[in-house]
Amino acid sequence: MHFRINRGPEKGEKTFSGNFFHAGPSRVSMIVVAVVGLLALLLISGSSGTGANAASQTLISCGAGIPAVKCNPSLAPGPNPVPVGGWQVPSVPTVSVPTTEQCASSFLSSTELGLLNARFGGIQCFLIKSSSTWVIFGAGTSMTSLAPNTPSPGGSMLAIETCASTNANCLDPNLIHSFADFTVYYPPFPGSGQSTLQELISPTLINVYNGFCGNFIFDTANSSWYLGNAVNESIFRAGGQVTGAVVTPPSVSGSTAEGSPFPAEMVTSCQTPAQ
Repeated sequence: MHFRINRGPEKGEKTFSGNFFHAGPSRVSMIVVAVVGLLALLLISGSSGTGANAASQTLISCGAGIPAVKCNPSLAPGPNPVPVGGWQVPSVPTVSVPTTEQCASSFLSSTELGLLNARFGGIQCFLIKSSSTWVIFGAGTSMTSLAPNTPSPGGSMLAIETCASTNANCLDPNLIHSFADFTVYYPPFPGSGQSTLQELISPTLINVYNGFCGNFIFDTANSSWYLGNAVNESIFRAGGQVTGAVVTPPSVSGSTAEGSPFPAEMVTSCQTPAQ
C-alpha cells in the first residue's frame, strides 16, 4: 500500500475544497503507525494461538520399536491419516445402525494381538450384533516405516467370523477368540498402505476406502465386494441388492493370512489407477 503525502499547494495551484478526506503529513504518519501496529498485533496473536495449540497436545508413547508418528497422527509427514498403533477397542465408525459391541482387551491373546498389529497395520475390532458377526479390520499401514502409505506385510483386509445366535461363547467379547476361526477377505488393492473403515451401511454391509483404488462395499451375507459409488450405495441403503461384484484376491483362513504377504492388486477392479 502506498501513501501520497501532500506537500501543500505550490504557488498557483488550486486545492479541492469539497467533502473528500484530505490527509496532511501528520495524519498520514498516524495512519501508517496504526496500520503497522494492527498488523503486528495480528501476527503476534496468530503465533500465540499456534504455540498454545502445540503446547496443549499430549504425545502418546507407542512402545519400544514403534515410531511416535504411528500413535500421534499430528506428527505424520504426509496428508494421509496414520492409524493409531496398538489395540483399538474399538475404533468403530460412527453409525446409528446397526448396533455394535466392542472387542474387549482379552478378545485375542497378547501374542496374537501383537502379530495381527504387525501384519495388518493396526487393527479395529467389533461385533455387529444384529448379524452376530465379528469384524476385524486391518488398515494395512506399516507400523515401523515413517514413509507415508507404506504397506504392512499382510496388507489391508477384513476378517469375518459369524457366530450362531445361540453360541454364547462365540458372542462373548471378553473370551479369547482365535484368529484362525476368521475368514480373511482382501479388498482389490491390499497393498495400498492406507485403507480406512468408513462406516456400516447395514448389518451386513461395510464401507471401506481402499486407498488409491477407491471405495468398496463388502457384503458379509455373500462375502463379495462391490464398487462403493453413489449409485450402488443408494441401492444398498434402500434395501436393494447390487449385481456385479468386483474381482478381488481369493479369501483365506485367518491362520494362512497371518503368515502370508499381501496378495497382488486387482488393477481392473480399481476405480482410479493405482499410484
